[in-house]
Amino acid sequence: MTPFASEMLGSAVLALLGTSVACNSRLARTSGGGMPFAAMAAGWGAAFAVAMLVVGRTGGQLNPAVTLAMWLADRSSGVDAAARIGAQFAGTAVGMALACVAFLPQLSRGGETSAALYRVPEVRAPLANLVASAVASGAFVLLMLRLVAGDPIPGDAEAAVEEGTPVATMVPFVVAHLGEASLLAGLGFFAVLLGLGGSGAPVTPTLGICGRVLHLVLPIPGKDRTDWRDAWLSLAGPALGAVVASAAWRVTT
Repeated sequence: MTPFASEMLGSAVLALLGTSVACNSRLARTSGGGMPFAAMAAGWGAAFAVAMLVVGRTGGQLNPAVTLAMWLADRSSGVDAAARIGAQFAGTAVGMALACVAFLPQLSRGGETSAALYRVPEVRAPLANLVASAVASGAFVLLMLRLVAGDPIPGDAEAAVEEGTPVATMVPFVVAHLGEASLLAGLGFFAVLLGLGGSGAPVTPTLGICGRVLHLVLPIPGKDRTDWRDAWLSLAGPALGAVVASAAWRVTT
């Protein structure tokens, strides 16, 4: 499986399962309507673990922030990173669209359908929201780097990387121990959402952006207005977290 196909498939599975959990929690006339936030966070964590298992040992990253950190840490090229991020957005859009089809009767009843497709901060405070998003994303990205990055590149090999010469590295943990890596990634996603995610801070750029786009374009009767005021957080917060996480990975590995 190519990196593009791996990222698209994994992102689609993550978005399908996770968005279904959100729809089941936020929409009326569902079996899980009104489920506690902790249960929804657990559902998202399980969705991430399943997505990791689906892509197998291909090293799927499933989050643009993780891909950005891999590039900053010299673990991938710019072309590879761009292709993976494009696949992640495409896969997320497909997965969320499928979830919307599954819950179309509930979405068609109106109400705050936006809550099922994207999140907004519980309290709008731009600086605090940005910090919360960066810290939450950074913690999760650092965990993912431990699972998918392998050994750090020695300082004397940086020139070789710039010249395109492959550098031998340790087999990434996810390749050697797929089941354990998937479980750890799912638990990490659950912990981040249950903690700092409770503020409404975005952790995954694809979900915040694709969710808003789908909410805008889907012909859902009686839907509320799409809220773009905090869309920038879905990009800025995880990007800042990726920068910090890649630096922390370099100095602690």
